Amino acid sequence: MLLNFLLAVISLLPILLISELQNPPSPEVFQKGLQILMPFLPLYMIGMVFCNAAIFYRLGCLMQNNLLSLTQVYAFILRKLLPLCGATILFVLAVGIGFMALFVPSVIFATYLMLYQPLILFANTNMFESLENSFRLVKGKGWYAAIIGGVAMLFIPFCSLFLEMVFNTLSIDISFELTLIIEILLNTFLASFFHCTLLVLYQTLSNYRPLSVSDHFVA
Repeated sequence: MLLNFLLAVISLLPILLISELQNPPSPEVFQKGLQILMPFLPLYMIGMVFCNAAIFYRLGCLMQNNLLSLTQVYAFILRKLLPLCGATILFVLAVGIGFMALFVPSVIFATYLMLYQPLILFANTNMFESLENSFRLVKGKGWYAAIIGGVAMLFIPFCSLFLEMVFNTLSIDISFELTLIIEILLNTFLASFFHCTLLVLYQTLSNYRPLSVSDHFVA
């Protein structure tokens, strides 16, 4: 739960700290907010990657009845941080290029490459091998992986949208600060659904098409 809360806070940190990103009145103001964020973007990305990987690793170990302390989790993730960040940059670039070309290629890239984090953490791959092996795992199961991955990624936004519709239906006005609190709570309590779903997908596809894995997680 602590890791989920930390991830939720970090994900909303730019909005919490940069006033230009808080309900910007115009595209120009929003662009100014992005310019303020840019120097801190590498630190923001590292924080997001670290927290996501820590949740993946701890849940994966729990699925194998191996309870690790947060200190052990942090120490392991720090050793894997460089390939995790490198693979994340490659993943974002691939999805971004696909999105700029057409929407469909971005979905294809996201589907076939989304298992890179579990592969780095549990199969001891480097950043290039993780993307290659993710493609190999998903190959032939693209529709299956796309549906499962889509449900995992859209679950929290759907819950957020549902709550917004409920508040609008009941004519309840919510302040910007309260909206952020609700988003943090949603991410804190529901983020593990995303991580557990991808871990189960990784385990299922690994059983279907076995890859070399480390002792940390027997898929």
